[in-house]
Amino acid sequence: MAGNFICAFSGFKYPLTQAVKNWDGHLVHHRFADRRNPQDFLKVPVDKQMLPVSNPEPADVFLSTNEVQPGDL
Repeated sequence: MAGNFICAFSGFKYPLTQAVKNWDGHLVHHRFADRRNPQDFLKVPVDKQMLPVSNPEPADVFLSTNEVQPGDL
């Protein structure tokens, strides 16, 4: 007994014999079947964005009220 299915791309009902599972898992009509993009399989080198030498962040220094005067600027 063959049934029907709803195409995930077109939304139309088709016979189950015309169904194809797309690369991303959707059940689609064979007209809408897509191949996976070749750029999905590229292997890119890891970009190490670390500095060779770094200093630790200094401790925060907070000023109290009226510690800076207009003449200091």
